[in-house]
Amino acid sequence: MSAMRSGYRPAIPFAAFVLWLLVFPLQGPFFALESTPPPPLAAFLLPHAAVLALLGLSAAVRRLLMPASVAGGVAAAGLTVLYPFVTAGHGLVLALLGTVSAPLSVRVAGALARSDRPLVEGAWALVAANLLLPLAARLPGPAGLRLSAAAALVLVPLWRPVTPPPAPAAPRLLHGAHLGFLTAIYALNGVFYERLFPAYAQVAWLPGAELAAYVGAMLAAVYLVGGRAKPALVLGVAFGFAALAVFRAGSVAGVNAGMGLMQGGSGFLDAFVLAYCLGQPDPVRGFALGLASVCGGLGLGCLAAHGPWVTGDGVPLLGAFFVNGALLVLYAVSVGEVPGAARAGGSAAEEAPTGALPLPRLGAVPLSSREQEVAACMLQGLSNRAIADRLGISPSSVQTYARRIYAKVEVSGRDELLERLRPAAREARSPGGAAPG
Repeated sequence: MSAMRSGYRPAIPFAAFVLWLLVFPLQGPFFALESTPPPPLAAFLLPHAAVLALLGLSAAVRRLLMPASVAGGVAAAGLTVLYPFVTAGHGLVLALLGTVSAPLSVRVAGALARSDRPLVEGAWALVAANLLLPLAARLPGPAGLRLSAAAALVLVPLWRPVTPPPAPAAPRLLHGAHLGFLTAIYALNGVFYERLFPAYAQVAWLPGAELAAYVGAMLAAVYLVGGRAKPALVLGVAFGFAALAVFRAGSVAGVNAGMGLMQGGSGFLDAFVLAYCLGQPDPVRGFALGLASVCGGLGLGCLAAHGPWVTGDGVPLLGAFFVNGALLVLYAVSVGEVPGAARAGGSAAEEAPTGALPLPRLGAVPLSSREQEVAACMLQGLSNRAIADRLGISPSSVQTYARRIYAKVEVSGRDELLERLRPAAREARSPGGAAPG
């Protein structure tokens, strides 16, 4: 039975986990202790990124995801409760917290792929967590009580766990340059988080208003941009450039505008990461490597922002360095994407979906290669069992891919899907028809 039919949406544990991140380890309102080297944010994020990368690179480690996420969730809750009573070694505690919470991070994000509209649910979960953040900040009581409430949040995913979908038989590698781009562009956010946010807190015209920019950008990426990854990416980079420019002015208006632009850019970039990871043949592996790049970039940016070179105009120059590095990586990605046999040494037959049928790129996220194969088999009239036998996957995996296809193409079931696909296939096969894309 799917998570949707059981009445428990994967977005709920995802939102709870994100809210825990925002209120505590990412130095949110529940983070009340003094900052000591290394920067607390980097102390949490870099070990978190290292474990995420290990999960993404090792299939053997991913097979331990479920027990590791349960044990890690319990350990993260315990460390959250104990944190205010630790008198020294805060950096070590945060490093442990980042290490043990990484498997749970992958599981709650990967489980979004089980929902009918994964990108929409993921976006609304991020929106909900950010909107709840100001309310959480008003929670009264001493640090111990507040962090106990935060520990309850990290336990939510363990209450009725939603498992990620099974991995396909032969998942493809993510493009390494994409991951390098994410690392570089999120390093810019790390620099701004460490250097812009303290300045903003002193001169904010309306504290909390910056969240509106994030929420607006996230919803615009899903509903106005239609969830397409490239426009969201372009807007995210453009907002980052603009934030860098206005922050350089150094005025009160510039700091306020820079924070709004930075949060808007973060909303577009987070939507891009969601779409990119959900579009992978194996979303669990996609989120492991994608989030490793995001967290690693943020952590490196935080470290760089505290370096001895950050004097005078050092922050804008450092930000420009990361932005230009990200754009160079993105250029490498664009020139390296060639069709057919030239790609990764493979043949055109290896890259084309089963039946070489033209399939639409509709809905929130373009169809992944495995989803195209499943849809092509459906168009040939194969049953779920026959599709599973042909592609070497389980029937339950076929059902999972089918649900994701229906959500992305925005149809209610197989019959409506075939009505959408058949005209495109006939047009492409007719003389002078469009070439498969």
